[in-house]
Amino acid sequence: MSATTADPFTRSVTLVLDLEGADTDNIATDPDGGLTRFGISSKQHPEVDVAGLTRDAALAWYRQNVWDAHRCGEMAWPVCLVVFDEAVNQGNVQALQHALGVREDGVVGPVTLGAAAARSPLELAARTLADRAMRYTEVRADLWKANGPGWMYRLARIALAAGEA
Repeated sequence: MSATTADPFTRSVTLVLDLEGADTDNIATDPDGGLTRFGISSKQHPEVDVAGLTRDAALAWYRQNVWDAHRCGEMAWPVCLVVFDEAVNQGNVQALQHALGVREDGVVGPVTLGAAAARSPLELAARTLADRAMRYTEVRADLWKANGPGWMYRLARIALAAGEA
């Protein structure tokens, strides 16, 4: 099965796991993360046994705690991809809400979903990615220096995947 024929969750999580990379525990690039496996950090998610986390368990965790929690399955491709990656990497969906001009409360409810459904999916994805790029530049200078190129690469990869039908 090619990436473009897989269901939206599988397409999204496969790309995000590739972008998250290998296990890390680097205080210079992620001072708030601690041990991180499959992009799930021990400090941000103390309820998860990150050291013992398997890929299948990570997929189930992402489905429940990110994809379903942010109602990504109710969004068109590629908005679901952009929102899923935003929630994983930046911890919220405020860039989506900012792009939509709705209240930035981090909760995907009927207002956010309705506003998203009324927009061109590619246009909304592009605006959300642009807002995410601006949010990255607003972080501490030391984090930007250590992570900026990787963050911009991540957004470029998401943008390329978003353009695939």
